[in-house]
This record gives sequence, C-alpha cells and structure tokens, in this order.
Amino acid sequence: MFANLLLVAANLHRRPGVAFPIGIGLALHCRVILNYFLAPAGNPVLLFTGVGLVAAAIVVDALAFKARGSESAEQGSRGIRLSVLCGVLMGSFFRS
Repeated sequence: MFANLLLVAANLHRRPGVAFPIGIGLALHCRVILNYFLAPAGNPVLLFTGVGLVAAAIVVDALAFKARGSESAEQGSRGIRLSVLCGVLMGSFFRS
C-alpha cells in the first residue's frame, strides 16, 4: 500500500507518463529477478530478454520526456526518486 502512495506522490512531482513506467517497470524487474533467483523456473533467455526490453522501454520513455524539457530539474528528480523507491518496494512486497 505504501508503494502505491509513493506512485501517486511521484505522479504529482513527475508526469504520469514518466513516473508510472519507471515505478511499475522497476517493480517488474525486482519481482522477476527475485523470483527467478529464489526458485529458478522457465527459460532464462526469454525471461531476461523480456526484462531487458522493458528496461529499454523505460529508458526510451525517460529520454523522450527529457527531450521535451518541460519541467524543472528539482521537481523532476524528486519524482524520479519517488518512482524508484515505489518500484523497489512494490517489487519486493510479495514472493509469488
């Protein structure tokens, strides 16, 4: 629940088009890596290729938003920090 509140706070400081992909994408990364190393199952090549593609999508999203240059640096960095914290908390919450 705290991770969801952080995601909402990140959306206030950073536009949802950047805060949401960073937070949810990082949560996906944490969850996949944690689950795979705790109980390896499935094809690791396909699994980590998919995770790599999600990471590339997050980076491209951040670069596209940076190219717009529409927000102050302080407000944007606070939003990114909140998004990263949200992703780590959300990704490490439950072990499935």
